[in-house]
Amino acid sequence: MKRGWEDDAGAKDAAAKRARNAAEVAALAPLVPGAAAADGAGVVVEAAAAAERSTLSLLEEVQEEKRRNEANPNYAAEEKAREEARLLATTTAITTNALTSVADRAGGVVYTESMPSSWRPPLKLRSMTEEKRERLRDRWHILTEGDDIPPPCRSFKEMRFPPPILEALAAKGILRPTPIQVQGIPVALAGRDMVGIAFTGSGKTMVFTLPCVMFALEDEMRMPLAPNEGPIGLILAPSRELARQTFDVCVHFCDHLKRGGFAEVRCMLAIGGESMRDQMAVVHKGVHIIVATVNRISSSY
Repeated sequence: MKRGWEDDAGAKDAAAKRARNAAEVAALAPLVPGAAAADGAGVVVEAAAAAERSTLSLLEEVQEEKRRNEANPNYAAEEKAREEARLLATTTAITTNALTSVADRAGGVVYTESMPSSWRPPLKLRSMTEEKRERLRDRWHILTEGDDIPPPCRSFKEMRFPPPILEALAAKGILRPTPIQVQGIPVALAGRDMVGIAFTGSGKTMVFTLPCVMFALEDEMRMPLAPNEGPIGLILAPSRELARQTFDVCVHFCDHLKRGGFAEVRCMLAIGGESMRDQMAVVHKGVHIIVATVNRISSSY
């Protein structure tokens, strides 16, 4: 009777041990490659190896990983492939989100249409084949990425600026566009988003000031701004000096438009050290373009 009781207890202990082993194997199966498909003995071996690894220190695990990599003849090629895949994924994410604000990304906002614009390039440029457009870009050493890129314009006249703007450019001694202007101004006039990269002194400021002035003029001619309305365009600069330089460029074009018989386009400079009363006087009239530093506009308006 006693021997039978001991046999029953031993059987229960063995069953409990098998159950614990099965539970451990089930817990380790997602972490052990091929564990789910292996037979019972193989799973136990893999589970034991995983359990042994879990007892190693972090330094020992690194050394063990290094030994395995050195023993793998394809490790260098596999590591290079993984690095290339990581760089490609990072570059794709940056390119995709380059023109999206943090708030839009967080909210899942996706823009499918460009900003409305009535500007169209001349017919001869619209009918130009893509191969010819690329040859023009190559001649100007222009590199572009994107879909349905507006054609490059070789002159300010092709960009369809009114005579007062052409006179304002000539007054500054500017007769031909630079490469960044050849492609950048048509892109901005078409209402497309853009990231433009060019060296210092290449005329990047005009790439966004001229389209901004033209959009403001178009809106003013369609329906004049009422007091305290605006702005239509906002230009942010990283420093006071750059903001003032950009403001002077905007005022230069707006003054020539007014003298040429067009509607008045009012600009305001919002930087530290300038009188708030003078700035607000422009706002009360209705301001079309504000040129500001980030700190000034975020703390005052």
